[in-house]
Amino acid sequence: MFFNRTLSVSELNRHVKDLLETHFLTVEVSGEISGFVAAASGHWYFTLKDEKAQVKCAMFRRQNQSIIRRPKNGDKVKIKVRVTLYEARGDFQLVANSLELDGSGSLLAAFERLKAKLEYEGLFHQETKKKIPPFTSEIGVITSSTGAAIQDILHVTQRRFPFANVTIYPTVVQGDGATLQIMAALNKAIEHNKCDVLIIGRGGGSIEDLWAFNDEQLARMIFNCPIPIVSAVGHEIDFTISDFVADMRAPTPSAAAELVTPDQFEWQTRFQNLEKRIIYAINQTIKSLTQQLSLSKAKLINPKHKLEQNAQKLDEITLRLNQVIRQKLERLNSEKDLLESKLHQHHPKQLISNYQLKKQQIDLQLHQSISMLITQKQNSFQQTIKSLQLISPLNTLERGYAIASDSKGNVIQESKKIREGDKISVRLHKGSVKAEVTEINN
Repeated sequence: MFFNRTLSVSELNRHVKDLLETHFLTVEVSGEISGFVAAASGHWYFTLKDEKAQVKCAMFRRQNQSIIRRPKNGDKVKIKVRVTLYEARGDFQLVANSLELDGSGSLLAAFERLKAKLEYEGLFHQETKKKIPPFTSEIGVITSSTGAAIQDILHVTQRRFPFANVTIYPTVVQGDGATLQIMAALNKAIEHNKCDVLIIGRGGGSIEDLWAFNDEQLARMIFNCPIPIVSAVGHEIDFTISDFVADMRAPTPSAAAELVTPDQFEWQTRFQNLEKRIIYAINQTIKSLTQQLSLSKAKLINPKHKLEQNAQKLDEITLRLNQVIRQKLERLNSEKDLLESKLHQHHPKQLISNYQLKKQQIDLQLHQSISMLITQKQNSFQQTIKSLQLISPLNTLERGYAIASDSKGNVIQESKKIREGDKISVRLHKGSVKAEVTEINN
């Protein structure tokens, strides 16, 4: 390629970039990662080197999302790249389309096949997962008894909820036979059936270190376990089949302990708030009942006052009755006097005889009217007496009750108004007795 004019730097870089990208379509390169950086945007930047040379590489977020385990410095990798030039700086670089940890390609392929199979069967579906109890007092842990993971779990549990009992089901977590031991420990936890939740996992490592948790038989056992399981295998960037099939995945063993243990201080605050609400509700109820009691007491009428009112009504009725009778007698007597005056004035014997007969008739009517009026008033009086008797304390005495009064004749209504040794009088249905107070119960 020949140019008969002067090129700018950007033009030169663009032509070099085009030459590289057209000459090298897709290339597979192997080497060791160094200077690995995961940007906030999700893109990865690193250097790929061997014993004699190095080259800058980039792997953008869309391509690296499918990578199961994020690589780290020192990892041997094979990458399929597009050879290009970063025009802004004139840096020769490789843009990776895929990345495979050297020696683990077959494992990753097996992982993806098993993951796709179990996902198709529905073992990862959210609706099949059991809920983690919000309040756990029995926690089972399936991990190595000597690893850092169990120490992290015990430390977090002691800090958050020291009342929880942690049962360890020890097992190796990597190497030959690790999967069988993990399954045996899980089976033992199921047989014990005392845990509210199980944590299964270990600390971080390579895909080979974590491979024991990518077993199909173990995955199905986790799925069918009647106890809720939290999978905490490796670090946040590590994923295993156990993570997908478990009821919940935790990024680390410490995070798993955080998820399954209640915060004792949070619960203490909740209990204190609940106690305050209960006390407030009780006080409000007592206040309301006290007000109702006061209103009820105000509506009650003292029997003595009621008796006095009825006695007063009886007196008023009697007075009105006597007044009516007296007025009737006075009117009749006036008529009698008038007739006698007329009789005396006219004097004829016939008239006298007639008037005497008329007088007799009037007298008879008078006596009949008086008798009827007296009978009516007596009946009314008897009805009033019966009404008074219904509310009379004497009827209460007849049913076996008694009225106690002090030495001054005041009715005793409260025990606190008398003292031991006081003389009291007890009115019975028939008769009364004198007594001395020997014991007072308030």
